[in-house]
Amino acid sequence: MSRRAKLITVLITTVILLAMASGGAFYTYRHYQNLPVYLDGTTLNGEDISGRTPDQVADRIAREYADRDVPVILFEGSESVLDGVLSQFGYTFEKEPVLAQLQELFAEQHASPSSIWHALREGDAFTIATAFSYDETVLRDRVQVANLSVPRTGTVDPSIAFNEETQRYYVVPGTRGDEIDDAAMQELMKMKLDEAVKEEPFPEYISITLTPEVYCSPEPADNIDELEAECLSRNKEVVRETWKDTAVVYTFGSETETLDYDTIKDWLLIDDDLDVTLDDGKAADWVADLAARYNTLYHDRTFTSSTGRTITIPGDQNGYGYVILQEQELAQLSEELMAKQSVTREPVYLQTNDWGNPYYLARNGHDDLCGTYVDIDLTSQHLWFYKNGQLVIETDIISGTPDGKHDTKTGALPLAYKESPSVLRGEQADGNYEVKVQYWMAFYEGQGLHDASWQSSFGGNAYLSSGSHGCINLPPAAAKTIYENIDEGTALLIYK
Repeated sequence: MSRRAKLITVLITTVILLAMASGGAFYTYRHYQNLPVYLDGTTLNGEDISGRTPDQVADRIAREYADRDVPVILFEGSESVLDGVLSQFGYTFEKEPVLAQLQELFAEQHASPSSIWHALREGDAFTIATAFSYDETVLRDRVQVANLSVPRTGTVDPSIAFNEETQRYYVVPGTRGDEIDDAAMQELMKMKLDEAVKEEPFPEYISITLTPEVYCSPEPADNIDELEAECLSRNKEVVRETWKDTAVVYTFGSETETLDYDTIKDWLLIDDDLDVTLDDGKAADWVADLAARYNTLYHDRTFTSSTGRTITIPGDQNGYGYVILQEQELAQLSEELMAKQSVTREPVYLQTNDWGNPYYLARNGHDDLCGTYVDIDLTSQHLWFYKNGQLVIETDIISGTPDGKHDTKTGALPLAYKESPSVLRGEQADGNYEVKVQYWMAFYEGQGLHDASWQSSFGGNAYLSSGSHGCINLPPAAAKTIYENIDEGTALLIYK
């Protein structure tokens, strides 16, 4: 075959082949173009819609989107307080705008062989916007505090409460209420739902968390410091009142002086840890006042003598009486008060001198004689002995020689001790002496009351010529009576 014939044959074959290919492509295009469904590999908003018509897809979207649940929660992970679907919140799905978009996308996919070949080779991924109508009235009727499943509470300010078990006041913290403003909640819901229905792809789950802006309860009062201070004050008072039944009753014979809670409470020092100490200064002042009112030792002593004279013995001559030892009394009182003891007792007194001799015999209130004393008038040289208010005996005496060396000691002096029989020893110009007596009753540095059988007479001016070395000489019978009735500590009131 000639070269020309070969070339013609190739051209004819090529034309035939091209005609056959063109006819196949045209047939394929016409086939897919006439299909009423989306081609394989087609997705809408991420979901496969292959083999479905636009109406079918629109119906499915309408079913899924129109009744999408919308739970409203207070915080992440909490239960819903208001349930409903979109339409109950005023958002109604509109199918027609969605269908129009779907039909437009369908037409684009089937428009030309190239669009069909593209869809078949690579697939089409379409997105559309869902369409909703909005009814504000429906939203406002639905979104109201009254429709929430959990009741709202108001703000509670901090307060003070009392714990019966611990017997203490404490501060109850305030809590902010969770009251919600309808308008603010509606505004938040509208904003969140608007965002959700415009979201592409349309969310599978719509959950709305209420934000702080919807809450309208005020913050609790900012007065914790004030309440804490008030609690502390009240708790101090509670602690203080545990001394309410504490009292110290001081006895002065039949008279008493009571230290009770009305005074004690002001002595209690309570710190912020509710630890208690005693105000020693106030307690000491009280003890000092008690001593000032009741002490009789070393104080001026005024009394009416048996002859009716008003006699004042100066404090520096008053060696009889009692005195409260303030330091020791304060120590004992502090111990009793801190132990919350209620006691009845005498104050802590100075009882005896360095030689063990008593300072006093009895006391009843401010009276430390109590009707028992020896009244010795050196001027009249006479003695009266009273016991419990009754005159036991009176007698003339002979006192010490008034020569500046042998004068009888004047003042108020307690009877130091008594002894029977006894030997009196001393010094005189012609040497030492020893004298036996039957009744010896000492009251001051070798001076005492005693029987003096050697005296021929008593009273008058006998003491000027035959006075003693300071003792009170008594007729033997009188000395016996006094000795048998007198006790150590009995007051001897000696004056001129």
